[in-house]
Amino acid sequence: SSRLLPLLPLRELAREFGFALPRNTNQVVAKTIADVISRQRGDGGFGMWPDSPESSPWVSAYTLWALHHAKIRGARVPDGTIDRAKAYVRRYLEQKSGDPLFRVTATFIVDVLAEVGAPDTSYMSQLYAQKQDLPLFAKALLLHAMAISKQKPSLLAELTRDLENQLRIDGNSAYVSENLGDAYAVLMDSPARS
Repeated sequence: SSRLLPLLPLRELAREFGFALPRNTNQVVAKTIADVISRQRGDGGFGMWPDSPESSPWVSAYTLWALHHAKIRGARVPDGTIDRAKAYVRRYLEQKSGDPLFRVTATFIVDVLAEVGAPDTSYMSQLYAQKQDLPLFAKALLLHAMAISKQKPSLLAELTRDLENQLRIDGNSAYVSENLGDAYAVLMDSPARS
């Protein structure tokens, strides 16, 4: 999925900046999508690696997001692949896992579902009620999901203020200071991403 994402805007960039696309761009995109789709498991989720024995909720949401962007940019992605991935991540939200990464993964899932046009506003509300327990990057994902889903402006404003209060400005750069160690590293968290 990470290999696919930078390939998607190439047509627009080539048009805007007046350069020719590499000759095999369409074939590379199609092959990369086929490789991604080959990792979909029977449960609709996606594994981290080709031989992963089970689906990963975080990877499944990320892959759903990448395939959605490929499709809206004109790539051929079977509807069934996207529908099965949406069903998988929705089932994950319903399971109320005791996994310490569950709530943070759920924020990413509701953000992806909102972005693919299938928002879960009920679960967004549940996460919003628990926002004080979320790390900063998860609050940002939740805010994005709520904004896309056109939730109440007062809720958006409150969460925005909360995030803005965590920003530190130093000269011409902004950063966040949150010491999470590597608790969320498996979810690709880093201070730079936050």
